This record gives sequence, C-alpha cells and structure tokens, in this order.
Amino acid sequence: GVNPGLVKGGLLAGATIATISDGLQEFAKAEAIHTRLEAVLRATGNAAGFTAEQLREMEDSLVSTTHFTGDSIAEAQIFLATLKDIKGDQFKEVMQAGADLAAVMGTDITPAVELLGQALVDPEQGMARLRRAGIHLTESQQEQIKAFMEVNDVAAAQKVIMDEVSSRTAGAAAAAADTLSGKWDRLWESIGNLSETIGEIFAPVAEYVIDIFRGGVWVLDKFLHPLDTINALFGDLYGNLLKVRIGWNEFWGDVEESNRLQSELNERQQQRDAAANEGGGAAPTPSASGAVPTPASV
Repeated sequence: GVNPGLVKGGLLAGATIATISDGLQEFAKAEAIHTRLEAVLRATGNAAGFTAEQLREMEDSLVSTTHFTGDSIAEAQIFLATLKDIKGDQFKEVMQAGADLAAVMGTDITPAVELLGQALVDPEQGMARLRRAGIHLTESQQEQIKAFMEVNDVAAAQKVIMDEVSSRTAGAAAAAADTLSGKWDRLWESIGNLSETIGEIFAPVAEYVIDIFRGGVWVLDKFLHPLDTINALFGDLYGNLLKVRIGWNEFWGDVEESNRLQSELNERQQQRDAAANEGGGAAPTPSASGAVPTPASV
C-alpha cells in the first residue's frame, strides 16, 4: 500500500513550495512598485519632501487604518510624487483625503488620489472634475477659487477644495475599514504582507537560481548557434542524393522511378521552404548542379 508518511511528506513539500512561490510573487510585485517610487523621487529631486523610507512608513500607517492594500497606496504615492507642487504636510493630507474620498466613491485609493491631486494642481479645472465625482462646490466657493487664481494665490484656492472635500468625506476610510467587508480586506492584506515577508527571505536564493539558469541558457544558445549553420549547409544532403538517383534512372530509362523520386524531392523542398518561412529565414537552395552552396560560393 501507499506509505502514509510519504503522502504527508509530499503534501507538506507541495504546500511549502506553493507558499514560497506565492511569497516570491508578492515580494516581486511590491519590490517593483517601490522601485518605481524611488525612481520618481530621484527624478523629481525629492520634491514631495519625503524619503522612500518615510513614504513606506506613511503607507504602513494608512494600511493600518484603512482597507486599502499597501500596493495601491504606494501606486497613489507614485502619482502624487510626480506633482511637484504637492509636498510636505499637504502630501500627507491629500493621501488621507484621497483615502476618504475613495471610500465614499467606492473606488480604490489610487484613482481618488489622482482625481484630488489633479484638482489641486489646477483648481479651476479641478472644480469640474470634482463635480463629476459628486463633490459640488457652492457658487461662493467657486467664486473664491477664481478670485484666488486671478491673483495667483494657488495655495488659498487649494485650501477651499481641500476643506470642502474633507467636510464631505473625513473619516470615511476608517469607517469603511471597520465594516465586515473592510475587516475581511485587512485580513487578506495581513496575509499578503506575511507572504511578502516569506518571499523576501527566499528572494536571494531565487535570484541566485535565476542567474544560474540564465547562464545555462546563454551557454546553450552559443553552443546551438554553430549547429544551425552546419544544418543549413548539410541539411539537404538527402535531397542531393535523390537528385543523383533521378539522374541515374533517367540515364537507364526508368522514367516511372525517376518521376517518383522527383515527386519526393519536390515534396521535401516544399517542406523545407515552409519551415524556412515559419522561422523567418530562407533555407539554402541547391544550385543548378544539385550541390549545396558553400559559404565561399554564396
């Protein structure tokens, strides 16, 4: 019968491999996002006023108080970091307001932060964007924004927008996180974070194995390349032998056998032409004398 110990060992090994694989995927995804964030910070000269580590701490804080994932929060930070005019305390305020706005709109945090950030960069156009999202400013507020923009007081115009958004959405993200659905999302985020930690532990081993495989593929490619050339030069040897036999049969008057061999030769050539077309290159064509061209004669 089947050894129960072997079955349990196989199941445990399979579960372990699956856990490590999932962890590596989670870690690779998070690493790619945060690498992009660091690149944006370098490109903008840290215009946002935060280091990558400080933004990671901000991300962790929002994860702990909302139902949004760390990856989506980091994506929102990447967008906001490209807007050089939003920095320092305002950056943090927009991230929090974006989380609340997303909870009210029923969207992820990234599109909400994008909406709010664009509205703050261009307050006059931003009023229309917010209106489409359900945030309607009063006529008095709209006039205030226009007046502030006429004297180039962008900060005052932005404050009008932020105050209105906050008055309508403040606390919505925390409230959503405290619902059954929100708690379920936070549970899965915690599991994802644990999986990411496992992936981070095994990442150096995975990178080492990948480098070995890449080296092996490179060596194999270099080994097979000259074989392609040899095959191109001598791959139609059988076809040339068929031509010799056809000539021999024609000489002795065996027309039927010559026709059969010619049909076989034509079919072989068609197959080689089709293979060459699929491979994106042309196979070497025998010369009129039936010899395969050599590099010197091409």
